[in-house]
Amino acid sequence: MVLSRERSRAVNPSQLQQAAEAVLRRAAELGSLLPQQIRSEVAHAGADPKLWKQVVALAGSHLVHRKGRYYYVSPTSPQRLTAEQRSQAIHQAVHELVAQYRKAAELQERREADRFTFIQPVVVESDDGQTYRMLTKDISASGLRLLGTRGLLGQRLRVRIPTPPDKETVFLVRILWTCMVGDDLYENGGSLVELLST
Repeated sequence: MVLSRERSRAVNPSQLQQAAEAVLRRAAELGSLLPQQIRSEVAHAGADPKLWKQVVALAGSHLVHRKGRYYYVSPTSPQRLTAEQRSQAIHQAVHELVAQYRKAAELQERREADRFTFIQPVVVESDDGQTYRMLTKDISASGLRLLGTRGLLGQRLRVRIPTPPDKETVFLVRILWTCMVGDDLYENGGSLVELLST
């Protein structure tokens, strides 16, 4: 009795594979199967019906579970091809966009000093005492770019850049150009006039 139980528990991989193929054939015929139909197909293929979930796992992406049924998905189904085509189109578009952006950035880069991406929150003070919170975009030995809610063309500013642990570096900056990049979002480019404090 103990031997027969151990034999029934032994899993034969080729039997499970045959059961998976039988289940897929049946699902392709009917379009979908209920769990009890899968168990019946597994038993008919000579495998233990209790192993039906392993058989479903072997069937892989060809069986999709929705609302208690397992639907058959053909490897060349229009839904699968459409999803793959959408994914490829998105991947290609992003790749081309990044390549074009890099090429445009290289063409527009005319600074003699190396520019570094430097995204930091900063406090900007104008000569008339106004204070704004902005973000630096990049920095070089000759200038920096700021993103904020105001265009600051022509102004002289004190830009306070926090430095760890609790210090700051302050530059005097002259804003040479301003460009609106979104609703209430401006990019300001300026030259570093003087180091005021570190």
